[in-house]
Amino acid sequence: MGRTTIQVFTLRPAVAADVRHVAKRMRPADRAECRAFSNAEPAATLRKSWQRALWCEAIDYGGEVVALYGLAPSANPMVGCPWMLGTPAVEHLGPAFVRACRPTLDLMLSSHPALLNFVQSKNTRSVRWLEWLGFEFLQPIVMVATGKEFLPFRMVRDQAARAASNDYLRSLGLDLECRPGPRAIARPRRRSGAAPQFVM
Repeated sequence: MGRTTIQVFTLRPAVAADVRHVAKRMRPADRAECRAFSNAEPAATLRKSWQRALWCEAIDYGGEVVALYGLAPSANPMVGCPWMLGTPAVEHLGPAFVRACRPTLDLMLSSHPALLNFVQSKNTRSVRWLEWLGFEFLQPIVMVATGKEFLPFRMVRDQAARAASNDYLRSLGLDLECRPGPRAIARPRRRSGAAPQFVM
């Protein structure tokens, strides 16, 4: 009778070697998103994210680090910026990983009651995953440096956190509305007028 091997993942604090490992093997969609955001090299973006993070963990799957994720601070103490960058192997993680994401979000919300970041509009796999996790999406913006469209995504613990996230967005020069979920994002309905431009 054949034997089935079940690989499990583990989470641990990320170290510099993990950053180098993921940077060399980063999945194409994540590489493209890094460049679309600010014209930065993906390896530099990952290294900066790790250095700035309030905490950062490596996802080890079958003895290989397949992704790094963490929480970065913002100019507003109530608002944290969650992020994750991975290798193609991160897409092989199973339901156990998906279930583990929600307690991680609860941990993030315990220190920062508003979570906010940006995802490239055409990165539909990430957009759908974020929507499944419970993030809401705001009106799309265009990065001035690259001309690429991004969707702000956020999760808030309460109305005070929502107000804080709105204040933070306004401090960046953005005053955005909510928009529908990933089905609309995959085939976006353009609002009248151009998307707001954003400089990072």
